[in-house]
Formats: sequence, structure tokens, C-alpha cells
Amino acid sequence: MEERSARNVGLEHFDKRVRQIIHECLNKEITLLELDVNERSITHKIAEHLQEYFREIRYDVDCEYNRDGHDKKTLQLEPRSVLNDNSEGDTVFPDIIVHVRGTRTNLVVIEAKKNTNRDKTDVEKLQAFKEQLGYKLCYRLIINVGKDLNHERLYELTRA
Repeated sequence: MEERSARNVGLEHFDKRVRQIIHECLNKEITLLELDVNERSITHKIAEHLQEYFREIRYDVDCEYNRDGHDKKTLQLEPRSVLNDNSEGDTVFPDIIVHVRGTRTNLVVIEAKKNTNRDKTDVEKLQAFKEQLGYKLCYRLIINVGKDLNHERLYELTRA
């Protein structure tokens, strides 16, 4: 199997494409933002758009994917309350990832929040994704929502 690597194209090219795809997707799917639908509905649409590009270079795009190779995807983070069946609180479910399933080839991770969500843990998580799991491009995406949405400022995307 041909090795799939970000080295073949360059990270700045991938960065530019990710930004362009997110911009095009959110403008196309603006009704979802105006209706203030669930964050997962929006990130699913973004992942669909990303998949169109990344499948051509044999990367997988997944939402809420909790595997690192065949193991659970975990990060060493500051302890916080656990809201699911993960008693250790260390399994992570990134909103969107671009990777090669079943391997440790990790290219892009996106942690997305609606502007109505006040959770501020994404920056710490993104740094851990980069340092502990080897993601090359880590993004924090704040999506503006609501019926009074400013169409000139649909989102804020920052690279960690």
C-alpha cells in the first residue's frame, strides 16, 4: 500500500484546503446555522465536504472517532467531571478528524463549538492531540448560530 503522508503535499497546502472547504461548507449550509441545530449536525456536514477532497488522497474523515490505531484514543488532560461511561475520563471523541483508519497516521483534528457553548477546554485538548497523538493540523472552530446571524461572520477558525 502506498504510504499516505502529509509530507507529499505540504501542510500549508492542507491548511489552505481545510480553510477553504470549511468556508464553502458553512456558506452552503447556512440554514443549519440560522436554525441553531445541534453541533454534531453541523460538524457532520463539514466532514462530508472534507471527505470529498481527502478521499482523493486516501485519507479518512470521521466524526467523534475514538480510536488510535486499534486502541481507544486517549489524552492525558487535567481531570474534569466525566459525563459518560468512561470512568477514567481520558477517552476523547474529537469532533472531526482526518486520518488513516487503523493506523497512527493523524493529519487534521477539528474541535468545533457553537458560539453559544461556553466550554473552553478545546485549546488544551488540541495541544494534547498535537503532542500526544501526532496530529499535524489542529483547529478550533467557533460557529456562529441563530436567526440574527451575521452572514459576513459565520465562524472563527484558529489553528493551534
